[in-house]
Amino acid sequence: MTGFEAISYYNGWVMAALGATIVFSGLAVLSTAVALMPKLLNAIERALAPSEKPPVEAESPAPEPEIAFKVPLSCPADIREMARLYEPIIHELGEPFQLAELYKKTQFHDLPHPHLTISCLRQADFLLSQGEGMFVLNKEKLAR
Repeated sequence: MTGFEAISYYNGWVMAALGATIVFSGLAVLSTAVALMPKLLNAIERALAPSEKPPVEAESPAPEPEIAFKVPLSCPADIREMARLYEPIIHELGEPFQLAELYKKTQFHDLPHPHLTISCLRQADFLLSQGEGMFVLNKEKLAR
């Protein structure tokens, strides 16, 4: 007896179906276990974490001083006006300062077009490079 006859005689079709079912079931269980792994790890971390929270410090950071700005409508068309607008921020930063710090402060104070304005201030020589990424405000040009 050979071929399909032998397979049928020895229940080969049932064994093949059973093997495929076992493999498929194993893959389904494995994928479920992998999907639940983050939840399981989070539960373990919460269980191992200390139950009491560290005391919160009563002191809060000092609030930054408010600077009132009157933004011109032609911003940044009038570069001299923009330099006067940026002067208190630069004074607050101290000189020399980095452009990244100036950019953060202008975003904090919600000034329009900070990249464009800072670039224009550099091109108009209101911001002078001191080397190594440090800049100062050209007060002589601002006074004119």
